[in-house]
Amino acid sequence: MNCRFAQIVTFFVFASGAALASEKPVAKSAVPKAVLQMVTTSYPKAKVLETVLETEDSRKLYEVRLQTGEVRVDLKIDPSGKLVAQEHLVDVKAAPAAVTNAALAPPYEEWKINRVEKVDNLETPAQSGYEVMIEHQGIKREVLLATDGKLIRIEDADDKK
Repeated sequence: MNCRFAQIVTFFVFASGAALASEKPVAKSAVPKAVLQMVTTSYPKAKVLETVLETEDSRKLYEVRLQTGEVRVDLKIDPSGKLVAQEHLVDVKAAPAAVTNAALAPPYEEWKINRVEKVDNLETPAQSGYEVMIEHQGIKREVLLATDGKLIRIEDADDKK
């Protein structure tokens, strides 16, 4: 099996095997106190832009989007207040070339990159890397890649609603 074919097969296997997830905006008042306490302790001067309840399989996490100065940070926190992951918005031009090249590798060479985030998964470091949102003809995908461009996971972003 040639390398390019293996890469295409890998993309489709990961895309079809992604866990079902949902995201639902929630009022800040509906977020557990432990989650908000963790946010204010870690980022006392940040402004909360949005709070979202994510459910993947049966696990619930709160995603809190913050703005601190010019920096936007998304925190994923479990209901007990434990920080699970951090995502920092990165300029596409500042992302590693291996990441942006891999995100647009076949079968996605006609797609465009909308956003890149540096993901630090504190629970599962092997799931850390760069999350790249790609889009083509109204279809969006999130591709999680290691710094060297190796595929970690791919999700259909439209299925997360």
